[in-house]
Amino acid sequence: MTRTSRTRQEGPENPYRRAGVRPGDRLRLNHGFVVRDYKGRPRGKRHQRGELWTVLHDSCQLHDAIWLAEPDGRLHTWDGSLLKTFSIIARAPTKGTRVRLRALPPWVGRLPQESKEAFQYCLHHPSRVEGVDDKGLIEVLLGRAADRQLGGIKNSIHIEAEFLTTTRSSARRRDRAVKRTPRKRRAPELSR
Repeated sequence: MTRTSRTRQEGPENPYRRAGVRPGDRLRLNHGFVVRDYKGRPRGKRHQRGELWTVLHDSCQLHDAIWLAEPDGRLHTWDGSLLKTFSIIARAPTKGTRVRLRALPPWVGRLPQESKEAFQYCLHHPSRVEGVDDKGLIEVLLGRAADRQLGGIKNSIHIEAEFLTTTRSSARRRDRAVKRTPRKRRAPELSR
């Protein structure tokens, strides 16, 4: 009797992992370019150096492209050579990380008063990252204390990664997890 061996076929490598980016990261364009169609003809759209783009989720499971949001909100795909054209200016915090707002974004002034209060609360209190939404914004859950102060249930804000900073408590927890000390071994008992 012979055994048949099964070989595990690897799927295509995830371009996000290969490029070193994750959803919610903010990228700055290093040099301008003109968008071209599939035949190489200019489409007319010119992107200027210094524009800020956002990395989005891979919503359609297209494994050879990275999805980006242009500054005007349009979707754009890119290949694994992403970091040759862009530089990462803000890394998206991972789910469960405790963050605080560095400063209020300029567009907060145009929001209703209730929304402004939620952003101001996040300026002074650490909050937990819930994830990244479809537009590449970081969803920050403010917590029960904010619910009592602001009213409502599960108050959250959606904001770009560059306005957030991780708090010391989450950094200490992460360091402790890495530096876990091994258990002490019991000394062998002496036999009589």
